[in-house]
Amino acid sequence: MDDNDLKKALSLVGDKWSPQILYFLHKNGPSRFGECQHLAMVNTKTLTQRLVSLEKGGLISKEEYSEYPPRTVYSLTSKGLALVPVFESMAVWAEQNLKV
Repeated sequence: MDDNDLKKALSLVGDKWSPQILYFLHKNGPSRFGECQHLAMVNTKTLTQRLVSLEKGGLISKEEYSEYPPRTVYSLTSKGLALVPVFESMAVWAEQNLKV
């Protein structure tokens, strides 16, 4: 792996909200926008930006249903699922090393 690969990965998931959104989708399964916003406690603009970025990066998929009212459901792709062990390892590390 070179530095460029790490930069690409961090630009996609290295912000405050992306790991939380991905982990939320892992724990809760396919979810609508409002469910993601409520449980991840993120504002509408930020959530929209992060979902678009994660979808472009291939980590989540978006399925739109043409019904009234319109319904959009977000879920993890296989690429997104591959990140779950990374986040779980980080949580274990935090538990062991960041006790206050």
